[in-house]
Amino acid sequence: MLWLIALLGASFAASLAAYRFEKDQPPVPPDEWLPLALRVLGHLKQAQLRGDGMDSSDLKERIANLTDDLLQRFLTDFDALKLVQRTELGRWVLARDLNSTSLVELYRTGNYTLPTRAPEPTLGAPWEVILRKQLTRLAEQNYLALNQPLSVFFSPVKTELKSVEVKTIGDSDKDNAD
Repeated sequence: MLWLIALLGASFAASLAAYRFEKDQPPVPPDEWLPLALRVLGHLKQAQLRGDGMDSSDLKERIANLTDDLLQRFLTDFDALKLVQRTELGRWVLARDLNSTSLVELYRTGNYTLPTRAPEPTLGAPWEVILRKQLTRLAEQNYLALNQPLSVFFSPVKTELKSVEVKTIGDSDKDNAD
């Protein structure tokens, strides 16, 4: 009988270590995952500029609505792209220059949903303001591209899709230079 109590106590103690309490919060819609993933990368980039890394709790403190499950999903996607590494101290660091990977690669790796609406405004660092502007532009372009009557997909060839000028993230720098 004592063995049974000891075994149950040990099992209970082990399960407590694996349990992570998170405040009740509504689930994050899938169209917000890509912007959240980019914010995680942005914070890792800022840590890299300081010569530092970040652990999961640091990232969750800095990014509202970031759950442990989503963070682990993002880090798995980043790892698949060889963008991040975990240090011996358990901190996440960027392992590659972000110029070496495109948004399309991240999008495809994580099977993300493209945003169709602008992200919620948040107070943040200048890089977060730039990110929000780029994501707003992406959402507007996606909306225009997808806002087609379904009949155009089943009509004779003479019906054409409305064309949309697609700008890349780097185009904003060219616009500002003019």
